[in-house]
Amino acid sequence: SGLLPVPDSLHSLRMARDCVHCHSSRGHVLLAQLPPLALPFAHPLLDPSLCATLALAALEDRVQEDLDPLHALLPVDRLVPGGGFSKEAIQARLAHPHFAQAVAEEMRQVGLSIPSLQAYGCIDEVASRLADAASRLTLVRQMYTVLLLLPNRSLLARIPSPDQVPGSGDQHSEDVMPCTSPGALRKYEFVCSRTNTVYVAEPPPGLSAETLLAASVSRVLRSPLLLPISA
Repeated sequence: SGLLPVPDSLHSLRMARDCVHCHSSRGHVLLAQLPPLALPFAHPLLDPSLCATLALAALEDRVQEDLDPLHALLPVDRLVPGGGFSKEAIQARLAHPHFAQAVAEEMRQVGLSIPSLQAYGCIDEVASRLADAASRLTLVRQMYTVLLLLPNRSLLARIPSPDQVPGSGDQHSEDVMPCTSPGALRKYEFVCSRTNTVYVAEPPPGLSAETLLAASVSRVLRSPLLLPISA
């Protein structure tokens, strides 16, 4: 298994077992954070079903984003600055049947243009995922994540974006530069693939709590796009 040669993204031949493919929305989120040539990728025109037949590993099975073990999380009960966004209020909204119905309708509308979303637009499925997210919601002061290469969980370099640079957007005068791992980047919303815990951090100036919560809900529902919802 994986011993056949396949074309890679640089138009060379490699053993299938040495390559990864990226065809899922979760994989593309990881891909956007990896520097060029971080891993050997199969040619992007290889069909996903052929990748499975050739035993190519999916990117999300080789690379995992996880909380930085060197940065201790500080749980909070309310998003500040975020007005009245308490943990209890957010959980109540996520678990409410009317909210699930509204989200399912939004997914149905978006699914008219994105067929992959149609599989997740069932009201029962949406309600179940939102209720589970409500039970796993954790609000924190700030958080950092790292990229790990599996199975050894060794640290990978990553590409920072303007909203993820450590310390960016931090206006709290009492904060000091946190202790973080090499390559750790600040995140404001994150869904842990190991535990399914939904983490939301206090937003920086210019980023609303509504946007963070909408991003978290979209991620929980496996949407490749930010759903036009307000939690």
